[in-house]
Amino acid sequence: PSLLRGIVALLCLIRVSSRAGGKSAGFWALLLFSASGMVGFLYEARPYALMLAGAMVAWVCWQSRVESERFAALKLSGLAAGLSLALASHIWAVVIPGCFLVSAVYRWRRTGQPDLPALAALIAPYTIALSYVPLWLASRRIHFGGKHSMSTSFTGAYGGVLNLMPLVWIGCAGALLAARALLPRAERPDPASPAPREDLILAACLCLSPLLVFAITRLPNSPFVSRHILPSALGFTFLFAQSLAVLGRRAKWTAYILILALGTAVSAHTLRVTARGWSMPDPADPDLAMISAQDSSDEPVVYANGLRFLAADFYASPAQAKRLIYVADPAFAHHYTGADSVDAALLAGRSYLNLRGRVLSYDDLRSAYPHFWLIDDHGEWNWLGRKLRAGGASILPAGSAHIFRVLVR
Repeated sequence: PSLLRGIVALLCLIRVSSRAGGKSAGFWALLLFSASGMVGFLYEARPYALMLAGAMVAWVCWQSRVESERFAALKLSGLAAGLSLALASHIWAVVIPGCFLVSAVYRWRRTGQPDLPALAALIAPYTIALSYVPLWLASRRIHFGGKHSMSTSFTGAYGGVLNLMPLVWIGCAGALLAARALLPRAERPDPASPAPREDLILAACLCLSPLLVFAITRLPNSPFVSRHILPSALGFTFLFAQSLAVLGRRAKWTAYILILALGTAVSAHTLRVTARGWSMPDPADPDLAMISAQDSSDEPVVYANGLRFLAADFYASPAQAKRLIYVADPAFAHHYTGADSVDAALLAGRSYLNLRGRVLSYDDLRSAYPHFWLIDDHGEWNWLGRKLRAGGASILPAGSAHIFRVLVR
């Protein structure tokens, strides 16, 4: 399902880019999208592909609404439905309808007439945001860790969602500019009409939407990671594609060669990734497999990383799964790492997750097991190893950088 949503998002992005800047803009959008950080979220079991698909369906309907009043009910329904899907998929999608509203206000000023049905379709999805209020209030009791500086957060966040896209754009734009300079002026055709300003404003607002997200996450106890600004990559893809399409109109053969070369590179990369995916090794945790090979007893295997514990619990054999333990203690987690979100979530959700392993408190672990295996990859949120050492436990390496034998004193 996630992959299908990603395909919908990509097809809609190509359609929007093509209608605004011609067929070449659609090809550029496809290639730039392939170089972005959005690709990795299309096949994960997360809500981001649905958020992107909803936003792009809404964009298709908005673009059609701007072009023509025909089939108004269908377009407005699609606009409201797409934004509603985006808002229902992730809390930070709240910035997306705001970008459409800015575009709608510009259209209002340009035409001199407010499009009240469109404004209603853009505002109505915000009712879904009310469902996030209880979740937001509950999250106030959870600690998500320290804050990074503005420059560090923005650099990392934009770098995560754009990935290689800016480099591809700079390289292609440079090649097209060079080709334009070398072509005889008489052979340069006049450029076609520019993209509609409503689309350009919408794309620019999506690019700038991380400013609002970042401002909100400056509030106490609000998390910020790069995927929260994923919709901005849609705006950058559109604007970069339009600029390359404009440059390519005066250097058509260069544009064709670049599109063909990049398309070949993307296809080859896709085939390599697909082949690698078919030949992937057993997804079971290699550290857990190493412990099982050394020790076939029922001695517990304790994970210091809650996310690795969840993956191991899913892929482990029945004999391995009954040995698995994660120690969840929000107080200790907050003390040692400044964050307790993973521990609080596992304690609250363990009865709903159908776990085969166990989630214990620190005191329960010490009292029940005087010795055990520990898998600690020294991640940022791993606190158990530090707490055990502070409590005087003996922790000895055991065959891997992540595997330890623990003797509680």
